[in-house]
Amino acid sequence: MHRIVKEFIPLSVEEIRATPPGKWGDFEMLDVIHHFSEQKDDKRTLAARELLLRSPEVSDMVDYSELFWEQVNESRHSKEFQRALQWAYASIAYNEQHEAGENREGRYRDLVEIYLESGDLETGFQIAARVLQMDPSDIWTYNVFGFALLHNRFSQLAIEVVTRGLQLTEHTDFDMLEDQFHDMIQRSQKKLDEEVDRTDEIAPDSLAAFRAALKVSTPNDKIELGYLTPISTLIEPGQQDQQTLHNEIIQQAKVYAGELIQLAFDERVKETGAPTRAVTLLRHFHQERLVELDKLASWLAQADGDWQSHLLSGEVGKIGGYTTDELKSIARDTGTYFYIRSGAIEALTERAERFPGERDNVVGFMRELLTRPEASQTAEEETFIGLLISEILDLGAKELFPEIEAAYAEDRVDTQIVGLDSFVEEWGMGSVHPKKYQEDGIELPLKCKECGRERNHFVQHVILDRNTEDKQKEGEETKYDPYVMDREIICPKCGSVDRYEMTPTASVRLMLPFDDSGVRRRKSGTKSIFQPSSRLQSMRSLVMGQPMHPLEGIDRYREEIAKQPTNAENHMKLGNLFRILHRHSDSLASYRRAYELDDQDSDVIITLAMAEHDFGNRERAKELYEDIKTLARKQTVPTEQMIENVGAAIDGLDALEENESSPWGFEEEEPSRSRPQRLLNKRADLKSKPKSKRKKPATIQKKLKKKKRKRKK
Repeated sequence: MHRIVKEFIPLSVEEIRATPPGKWGDFEMLDVIHHFSEQKDDKRTLAARELLLRSPEVSDMVDYSELFWEQVNESRHSKEFQRALQWAYASIAYNEQHEAGENREGRYRDLVEIYLESGDLETGFQIAARVLQMDPSDIWTYNVFGFALLHNRFSQLAIEVVTRGLQLTEHTDFDMLEDQFHDMIQRSQKKLDEEVDRTDEIAPDSLAAFRAALKVSTPNDKIELGYLTPISTLIEPGQQDQQTLHNEIIQQAKVYAGELIQLAFDERVKETGAPTRAVTLLRHFHQERLVELDKLASWLAQADGDWQSHLLSGEVGKIGGYTTDELKSIARDTGTYFYIRSGAIEALTERAERFPGERDNVVGFMRELLTRPEASQTAEEETFIGLLISEILDLGAKELFPEIEAAYAEDRVDTQIVGLDSFVEEWGMGSVHPKKYQEDGIELPLKCKECGRERNHFVQHVILDRNTEDKQKEGEETKYDPYVMDREIICPKCGSVDRYEMTPTASVRLMLPFDDSGVRRRKSGTKSIFQPSSRLQSMRSLVMGQPMHPLEGIDRYREEIAKQPTNAENHMKLGNLFRILHRHSDSLASYRRAYELDDQDSDVIITLAMAEHDFGNRERAKELYEDIKTLARKQTVPTEQMIENVGAAIDGLDALEENESSPWGFEEEEPSRSRPQRLLNKRADLKSKPKSKRKKPATIQKKLKKKKRKRKK
């Protein structure tokens, strides 16, 4: 379950509505809405969706039109018509501001349905008549109105509307509504015979206008701009006394409100002053409570002068916009979701570019954000600073470079967003010395689970524990990430050890076809086949005889060592586990400690010898191999284990002479690929070392003599 869902589950409807908009990202809020919807908790679903729609965020990842429609529809079905109307008008405003009026008629049809169901028949039918005139060829209008009229017991009118729709299907029926129309006519006729029709409840003038609109075949009356009278007259007010025109519109405020919202955002007629006149009327509607425009209150209060240029931005504001001071307030607020704050910075950058007089003000504010104490407190703040610096780069504010350079020097920037080298490349400023690339490994951006910060970490080998991966796929929380690195991952900010998780970037980087550092490509016939790199291995980790994450196994062995510090066997087992994970220095330290505790155990000696051979002191390895042979000679009846250890020692001496790796890797052609699985499963709990590939002679003495003869030749 997502963390955000856990935060919301205990909250009541009132507490959800009291939550500050923008505390959470809109995309994250969808998880909360989905959870309450699945639980059939309609009231909290509505409250959570309302919280999302009140947020200043505008995200490409969220379908706001669908969310507005759901809010309208669910409010309407629960008979909360006042709330439904508020969200319906908000939907129109969002659509005009961000989607250039796409599916505008659909939003007006929503108004018709709400007004009809709420009992305001005059408004419903008058808006319906105007929708029919706006686009008489929209077949969906007849479909929607047919259902709405049938549902509200206007069966006779439903038949008339659907019959008109059927006539249109003769010319075009891309949505294949003809069968549905025939079915609707039959149902309407049946209801007409069974119940009292309500057509007589409609005022004669409204009914006549509606029926007249059904007969319109082509748009008219300024329809090229999408407006009918009297709204179209606002574009050219000289043709009629302005006060008289305003009074006429005010008398039918609910009928014209949707079209006025459309006009307010219409940049095509901006120079005529029509948007300003539309806002003035809408503000009057709201102040006098003539129309349910509560969701537009903030916008209407600010929409003065050239508000479209000075307030609106594509980065923040679902309805209306924000002043420069308001954008600063959003960007400063660490309690607001950092991507929303970043959107405010983008809007400020856009404003500084559009109005040069604002530039110094904006740049000064950016300097404040770069240098204030909060700029290094959390991982999200580091990400925000990275996004801020990216905007500074776009703005070309070179005067901020000293503050930017200091932020990088103090390690409080998320470098996954932008690196200091970008300023060298684009501005020619700074003297970044590129980090020397190590071809024997890769840099992986890992996220610290404790403080949330992402940092690059150099690794050479990564092991994927399939058991842990399966648990996470099943939704189980695990202490450690399935990907285990070949060295301790220490967070440079909070100091936590191995408390990391893979980032999406790290996962992709680990699997890219970069020869041995990513994915190795080999050829089979004419096809290129991608094989897992030797840097990435997988296994099902078994420690102490049970499925266990390797890092948890390390913790367990350390606990055992703390209880029995002089027990060499536990140090051996820990060393084996470290070796499987390619943590060679830790492995070597564990083996050396085991040897300190028991230097007469041949298993301890041969294991340390091979560890020194592969990643320690080769001279010391040679001494230890010889020690095994010496120890063997002292045994009257050598054990099978001793015979095997001597064989491994002799192989090790040969390998040293030939500058090859120790006998640890003799058994398989590509030991790095499968040995971790085998070793962890079979040897992590044992003191033993890998077996020699040689056949065992009858006695130690024969073995040694054979070796001497071979060398003399």
